[in-house]
Parts: sequence; C-alpha cells; structure tokens
Amino acid sequence: TGERKSDSKPSPATNTWTTKAPLGTARGGPGVVGYGNKLYVCGGGWSSYLDTCVKYDPTANSWSAFDQLNTGRRTLAMVEANGKLYAEGGY
Repeated sequence: TGERKSDSKPSPATNTWTTKAPLGTARGGPGVVGYGNKLYVCGGGWSSYLDTCVKYDPTANSWSAFDQLNTGRRTLAMVEANGKLYAEGGY
C-alpha cells in the first residue's frame, strides 16, 4: 500500500468521495487522533521516521504544523486526555 499524503471525505448521501487538502508529507504508520474538531497526525515514515506533527482543520480544509516529537517514530498511538495530546510507543 505505501505511504499516504492524500485525504478524501465520504459523502454517504450521494455515495461519493470528496478530495480534501493533501497532507503534504507522506507518512506511513503515523499516530492520529481527533480532538476539538481537528485531526492531529504525528510521526510516521518507512526508512526514516518523522518527528513532525501537523493538524487538519476541516472548516478551513488546511493542514498546519503544530508540534514536534522528541524523536522520529512510526506506528505510535495518540490519545487525548484532559485537553492534552499524548503520543505513546512506536519505534
């Protein structure tokens, strides 16, 4: 399958998909969490692992950088708890 950097939104009423803003940097196995009407994506990669994080704003249909991990990693888990985002595990 490979790394992805595109995004589509399903429209069940019309049985179609709508293309959304591209992620920019392809990420294989990133951590992802939805919180506060935004989608947060951190890390990912294949031969080299990313330490960057971006967030998607569906209202503006745009991605922007928001933070950086201490070290690059992939296949990590992300969770929101008490208004804070946490990235756990990965390698």
